[in-house]
Amino acid sequence: MNLTRHMIIAGITALAVAAPAAPALARGGGDINNTVVSTAPAPPATAPDPAPLNGWDLCPDYAGAFVQPDGSTLFGNITTGGCLVAKASPTGALSIYAVYVPKGWTYSVKSSDPSKLLVEIPDPFTGDTHSIMVEPGKTRIR
Repeated sequence: MNLTRHMIIAGITALAVAAPAAPALARGGGDINNTVVSTAPAPPATAPDPAPLNGWDLCPDYAGAFVQPDGSTLFGNITTGGCLVAKASPTGALSIYAVYVPKGWTYSVKSSDPSKLLVEIPDPFTGDTHSIMVEPGKTRIR
């Protein structure tokens, strides 16, 4: 019963301490009409980098096919504004190893199925969407 009385006193004390702070928080910083609205200035937008003239500049280490110690093969494919590095396992299953795009560009993975990889890269300057599709024995770049 003594523990309950201490818990009630501690609860009342906590409410008493918090009660005076509540009106100060509700006042909105002291403005009588509560109409003060402040926002931080937006950071300046940085323009995206242009696509390199040589697409291999995005992923120079993957220009070719490279057999890995586990028997898989890494190979790069480029399009305007992007480089897809695919990995083919010894069984032929595909996976995305890496995607490289210039600073400020984006890409989306539309398929990462073991039998089909598809990555789309929208060009922020022209609005065109470039893509790289890799299937076993077939690659389509547009």
